This record gives sequence, C-alpha cells and structure tokens, in this order.
Amino acid sequence: MCLQSLAINKNNKGTFSIYPKTMENEFWIAPEGAITLLEIYAVSGTIIKSIDNITEAINVSDLVSHIYGIKIKITNDNYTTKLIK
Repeated sequence: MCLQSLAINKNNKGTFSIYPKTMENEFWIAPEGAITLLEIYAVSGTIIKSIDNITEAINVSDLVSHIYGIKIKITNDNYTTKLIK
C-alpha cells in the first residue's frame, strides 16, 4: 500500500474561503473560480474522499471527528489547508 504525503501550505490563501472552519456535517467553499476537484485526506495521507466539480455544500457526515487535510483545485491552481470536524 502506498501512502501519499500531504503538506499543509499556509501561504496559499486568498482565492477561496471555507466555512465553517470547524464543521459538523457539511461545509462550503466560496472560490474566486471553478472548483474542479476536492480531495479530503486523513492525517496518514490517505485520500478519504474525492469530489469533482463542486457546486454545493460538501457533505462530510460520514467522516469521524478528526483533523483532515484538504486539497482544492480551483481552475488551474492547487491549494491545501486543514479542516476540523
């Protein structure tokens, strides 16, 4: 089994907003462009969820309470950050 590494880049903010930062069952992303891909990662680097072409709230009710890394592709740029559930 191959695990991917996900580094949280704190310098890539500015083209999107995520709310709420501490989520319950869903969260929203307000980008300045089209979100073409969202990936949610476990702390181990394993992809938990991958969603293409997001147009509505992202449902995470199936995830346990934890800290997750997310990778967001907006138009041609990739961004990483973390979320707390």
